[in-house]
Amino acid sequence: MISSTDLQLVQAIARGGSLAAASRTLNVTASAVSQRLSSLEQRLGIKLAERSGGVSLVMTTEGELLAARAEDLLDTLGGLEEEIAAQRGILSGHLKIVAPLGFGRLSIAPLLATFQAQNPGITVNLQLSDQLGHLPRDSWDIIFRVGPLKNSGLLRTALAPNKRILCASPQYLKQHGSPRTPADLTNHQCIAIREDDEDVTLWRFTDTEGKRSDIRIAPALASNDGEVAKGWALAGRGIIQRSEWSVQEDIKAGRLTELLSHWQAPDAPVTALTHHTSTRPARVQLFLNFAKDKLGGAA
Repeated sequence: MISSTDLQLVQAIARGGSLAAASRTLNVTASAVSQRLSSLEQRLGIKLAERSGGVSLVMTTEGELLAARAEDLLDTLGGLEEEIAAQRGILSGHLKIVAPLGFGRLSIAPLLATFQAQNPGITVNLQLSDQLGHLPRDSWDIIFRVGPLKNSGLLRTALAPNKRILCASPQYLKQHGSPRTPADLTNHQCIAIREDDEDVTLWRFTDTEGKRSDIRIAPALASNDGEVAKGWALAGRGIIQRSEWSVQEDIKAGRLTELLSHWQAPDAPVTALTHHTSTRPARVQLFLNFAKDKLGGAA
């Protein structure tokens, strides 16, 4: 008989590749992992992992098969436990969220804190990064994204509209004047925000009559952190193009001034990406609905 504890053991060894890594995942000692592995192998009558180099563990063919099935079985078991709990009005489980640095700190983190307080049976992990790259499927439930979405096989949920706003501090404008057209930006100090693989020095605008103007800036300052770039703008170091969620309070307070208001940069809508699955965990759907209500209502 193979238990869920056995499956978790095999999964941890397969993912970690060593006794030490598996012990950290399972929160037990390396010797306990070794003993549990030996016991399971004796019960099954097969070898599941071989030592390599004295440190690493390499799964055998049988071990790889069991590890692959463990993923599906543990997911199914976890989903069943959640469904039973949901029938009693109790939500439980672990919610894994990925979000951009600035937007995650300012918008998603407070939402998660409120959501978890309302649902104490759910635990939450928030990973913040503007350089997501390839994330393992089991490392996230929802990815929040700000900006245009490239081709993706993931499910997309639109959460809120979001304009990009061109702005600078009153201090900068007093010293350098205000641009009257997008073309004037070539004579100004512009600050670039390097996110994903976008061409961040090509600023595109469309006026109220549909006329387009694409401008290539030559930034003296650039950062992959939008809040760092905004800090430079607040200090009078140049003009930035930033999402409204980031600068609207600074504009209201007079710390930043919106520029070229009759020209619009491409929108950067807020979206959520989720896995293709026939049965989405209740906790994931609940937070998705919660975020859509809060973010959409604030937009």
